[in-house]
Amino acid sequence: MARVVENFLNTLEINLHKEKVGSGRFERIVLSDRGLNDEQMAMFDEVVRRRGQELLEELDDWLNSNIKGEEQEGTPIAGVGIFHFIEGERAPRENQD
Repeated sequence: MARVVENFLNTLEINLHKEKVGSGRFERIVLSDRGLNDEQMAMFDEVVRRRGQELLEELDDWLNSNIKGEEQEGTPIAGVGIFHFIEGERAPRENQD
């Protein structure tokens, strides 16, 4: 989990300091114009899971097909992460008695 958070925060920092439009890292967001009821939330969750998984598998296939040869020391690892959020939702916390 720490690696995911670190990569996301690094992307945000790079984009905050980019010198021109089109530089930086790919960062996009989509959200509903209004609140979703339980049925709409369930449908959206299903679409996000299915389409997000399809995109990640397509990108993984591309990486496996196009990145060949021996690993070179000092070269960076690149990737894409997708996450689904619900504004205002908080993870349950254990009692800290």
